[in-house]
Parts: sequence; C-alpha cells; structure tokens
Amino acid sequence: MKYIKKSLIASADLRLVKSSVLEGYNFLKATFMKIIQTTLVLIFSLTVLSNTQAQDKEWASSTVSIPVTNLEQSVKWYKKLLMIEEDISPAPGVTEFKINDKTWIQLFEVENFTPSQNIMRLEVSAIEKAHKRVSGLTKSIQKVEYIENVVYYFDFTDPDGNLLSFYQIPEN
Repeated sequence: MKYIKKSLIASADLRLVKSSVLEGYNFLKATFMKIIQTTLVLIFSLTVLSNTQAQDKEWASSTVSIPVTNLEQSVKWYKKLLMIEEDISPAPGVTEFKINDKTWIQLFEVENFTPSQNIMRLEVSAIEKAHKRVSGLTKSIQKVEYIENVVYYFDFTDPDGNLLSFYQIPEN
C-alpha cells in the first residue's frame, strides 16, 4: 500500500513538472514569435523607407486597404482612431483618409466579410498616450510590449476584427 501511495505522489509530482515545463515552453514560444514578428515588421519598414528615399522612385504614394462591414460606422471609428476629420469617397462603398504626404488608408465595404490577417502598424510619438486613447475605442487591445532598445508596441482590432498596431521606436 505504501508503494502505491508513493507511486501516486510521484506520478502527480511528475505531471506538475511536465505541466510547468509545458507552460514555460508555450510562454517562451509566444514571446519568441512576437519578437520575430516585430523584427520582420521593422525590417519591412526599413526596406520601404530606404526604397522611398531612392532617387529613381516608381511610386508616389501608397494606400493600405481595409475591408469593413459597415462603412459609415467604420469611418467614424477610424476618424477617432487616427484623429482625422477629413476623408474622401472616390467611389461608392469606399472612403479614404490621408494620414501623411504619401500614405492613405482606404476602407471598403464588403458583404462576405473576413477580417484581414495582415496587421497595419502605425508609428506614434507617445505609446502610452495612444494606448490609453485606443483603450476607449476597443475592448480587444493588448498591453504595451517592449523589446529592449528596439520598439514599444501594442496590437488591437477594429470593430470588424481587422488587426492593427501602434508602435514607438525608443530614443537612444
């Protein structure tokens, strides 16, 4: 009987150890994936930046298109998010916001909606202030993450579930 009790206790202890190791592994895996994702975004951003500074430009501006289910509601939400009052409607079911001299965000209404799996990332100058403001616009928001000496960022979704992110490059 003593052997069975000891065996059960050892078995329970082993399951706890396995569970703890698995939790640690999953945490490290998730953290590593975020670091890779952020690094790839930074590499892409630097590539785009270096290409836009090239002498021989093939494009004058860029537009990021985001599908939405209700254009009118989404326009109101994105105006609050981007702190922009002006928009244009170049075609029925389409609204655009100019967010800087060379970049536009375009919302387009769709019936058979699937949220975009791409993440639109925008740089902000005050990440904590932006996080507080966005917290008032969506319930689907992550905490501010920091990759030491690289970037602060947080991810969130629009009302349709499209993935968005704000980031800030730390001053060195």
